[in-house]
Amino acid sequence: RSFAWTQLAIAWWAGTAGLEVLLFGDRLAMRIGQLQYLGIASLPVFWIHFAATYARRPVARTRWLLLTALIPLVTVTLALTHGRQAWLWTDVRPPSAPGALTLEFVRGPWFWVNWTHTYVLLAVSTWWLVRALVRDHKAYAAQTALFLFGLAVPWAANVITVAGWLPWPGLDLTPSAFAITGACFVLALIWNRRSAPRPIP
Repeated sequence: RSFAWTQLAIAWWAGTAGLEVLLFGDRLAMRIGQLQYLGIASLPVFWIHFAATYARRPVARTRWLLLTALIPLVTVTLALTHGRQAWLWTDVRPPSAPGALTLEFVRGPWFWVNWTHTYVLLAVSTWWLVRALVRDHKAYAAQTALFLFGLAVPWAANVITVAGWLPWPGLDLTPSAFAITGACFVLALIWNRRSAPRPIP
């Protein structure tokens, strides 16, 4: 279930990012940008739940993982109520670079709280999957490696975006990188289709 929710969050993030470009210049684009955070904030939560189950971590049996949703819930609330406060974004304005097709969301203090939280969850889940890669039989090693590569591509794209290494402020490479993630995940799911089912905790 957590893997299915992960895929749904990815689809929502990528889909709303595409709509934001298509609706550029319309007031609805701002609303789409706010709704995009339903996928952005929830994705790392669903992913760490999946990683804990897949890597057979004992924490997957506890309610501790529910705590990982607290900061994303606040983040989504701040995104949807932007205009009455400026914690997630201090401003939303037309792009300053010629040729840009997305609004420029100026990051506020809570953006960095959510960003740090996201990267902590990604780091922990990556560590669990690496441990599983080392521990598991070779039949599962290739599958785990595909999951790790699929995670690394959007992670790198997000670092490039947040670091400001792109010539167009406001452009986010992360949704586009999910195309590679999706291909990796599909390959990972069918890799062992003839093997015995993986034990589920």
